[in-house]
Amino acid sequence: MVIATTMVNDPTSWEAGHANMRSLLRYMAQSGINAFTIFTTFLVLHAPRRHCGKSVAGSEHDFGAGHFVRRALGFYIAGKGRDLRPLVPVYVSQSPGTVPSLRHGRTLVAAPLVGLRIFFANILKVRGFFSDAEDLYEVLTQDGSSCPLALTGLGDLLLLRAGWNREREPYLAGGILLDVLGEGRSLGQAGSYSDAIRVLQQAVALGGGADSQWLLAMALLGAGRHSEAVAALEAYRVLAHEIPGALGADFQVRLARARLGLDGNAALEDYRSYLGEWSGWIRVDRLDLESEAEHVARTGLADPARVEEAALQLKSKIILSSATRFFKNVATFPASAAKVVEDAEILPGRGVIAGGERLLSGSFPIPPVHWPLFSPCLIPLSDREAIVSRRSAVRFEVENCIYIGSNDNYYHFIIDEIGRLAAIEDDPRFASNPILIDDRARLWQRQLLVRLGIPQSRFKVVDLTVSLLARQLVLPPLLSRNMIAHPKAVQFLRRRLAPEADSASPVPGRRLYLARRSQGIREARLLNERSLIERFKRAGFSIVDTGSMSLGEQIELFSGAEVIAGPGGAAFTNILFAPKEARMLTLAPTGVICETFTSIAHIIGQDAWCCAGVSYARPHPQWIWTTFDFEIKESDIDLALEQVL
Repeated sequence: MVIATTMVNDPTSWEAGHANMRSLLRYMAQSGINAFTIFTTFLVLHAPRRHCGKSVAGSEHDFGAGHFVRRALGFYIAGKGRDLRPLVPVYVSQSPGTVPSLRHGRTLVAAPLVGLRIFFANILKVRGFFSDAEDLYEVLTQDGSSCPLALTGLGDLLLLRAGWNREREPYLAGGILLDVLGEGRSLGQAGSYSDAIRVLQQAVALGGGADSQWLLAMALLGAGRHSEAVAALEAYRVLAHEIPGALGADFQVRLARARLGLDGNAALEDYRSYLGEWSGWIRVDRLDLESEAEHVARTGLADPARVEEAALQLKSKIILSSATRFFKNVATFPASAAKVVEDAEILPGRGVIAGGERLLSGSFPIPPVHWPLFSPCLIPLSDREAIVSRRSAVRFEVENCIYIGSNDNYYHFIIDEIGRLAAIEDDPRFASNPILIDDRARLWQRQLLVRLGIPQSRFKVVDLTVSLLARQLVLPPLLSRNMIAHPKAVQFLRRRLAPEADSASPVPGRRLYLARRSQGIREARLLNERSLIERFKRAGFSIVDTGSMSLGEQIELFSGAEVIAGPGGAAFTNILFAPKEARMLTLAPTGVICETFTSIAHIIGQDAWCCAGVSYARPHPQWIWTTFDFEIKESDIDLALEQVL
């Protein structure tokens, strides 16, 4: 099918010059022509004119029409967005199933062009072309029939960005996450709760319905405007009863009210009401949060092992758009100490409760904004209290067990969990204490502990998916945290696992490109990796899959590495075992460039570079779970190899 079109430059006049399209699109809507045809048609129409939009211009997606079409079409064919339908909007700021979307068939029948344009904007939003979607929504808000729908879609996008910004803030403030683009150009950066509230209030006022009412409540909740959020939730409850399939509205409202934390006791009752019949066997408590210093002062326990305050100079070299940019940060680590916790309860996932009433804030290796993601039983109400729900705890009789946490990720287990043992390695009082091991621990994890010099006879295997009670628990301090390695942890691990590393020299020509064995839900895809790998091969790199290697084989391979390169991932933890003269080159999306592996390299004394490329999000309501696919210019790889080699 050949479609003749006339392009115009004014983004507010999309329909100008497209009179011949009206009848065609009406026919498509009425005859059930598949969504792929609709998407492709609008993609071809939109691509040459996208630079007219104020959001696209200047963003990192400000590239040519041909490239845009190839990427967007490729993503769609690969599956992202193919499940969307013209009648039903999608809200990326909400987890699937949180709130049922209203069908908007009337708009499509009364104004098919408008309805299909909203459908097209929804697909772009789901695929991470946020700037394009924002510009389309802005234009559609000027159409009377589509205004509430367009405003709701735009409000959803702004709400997603606001939530991401809240998650990113502690990482940016701590110099952990690098804003390599700056000036609001990073994907998903521009947007605030106040912007989302303003747009969604307009949508509600114009009859946006239950969808916009729920999103407004969530925006108010995020902004901390609690009384207004409660009113919006109650308004949603009324509207939701009229929606088929929204039978869980009352439960959603109760859970949201509990998260508001207007009053601790009221929040507790709301949450118990939300649990309903489940509350008969799930224990729910409101607990105070207690810092490490407060815990030591309250218990009067002497510090059995103390680690002094430390600072780490971070100097990053980022190659992007044919230029090398330099970033300097200082990572600071507060003084910390091991603790013997009386009447301790270990929560599933993360967190330790002391004395049945105080949640130790120092038992989390991540900022508070992410506690509920890794401990679903936890709802922080403020910076001083939280609601904790869990099944009755299981008591184990062995006292003074050492608890270091549980994680099957290669980086987090080695750096975060095992690294904690550095604080107590020289203290004879803990030389023979049992160490809690998750019964799901993999073989390599047990082998790593043995390689550290810990015999299996000290392993106390328990189920860490349930709450556990202990009369006394040894809790080594969290040294590495927030995705940054602590110098003492790295030095301890390197000394124990690769004692010859500091005196070793790189094997000439041992250049390793770390390929990813699988593409899981959270792993970013390097979209043009095949062509880039050819450049690395020509530069003498061997393609390595560490996922198929034993721990001993990885230590042996990296102990002589000259250069280590590849997409950033847990395999880069192996730079622990590389010589001081080794060099590291990570490939990463602009949306997520952290100092995680560079912190290890700087502690050892290795040089490190990062080659960054354009991000394409597979959005998730939580930024930390969002996957950023990316592509890197071949010219940037050439520049990186020139500097690294």
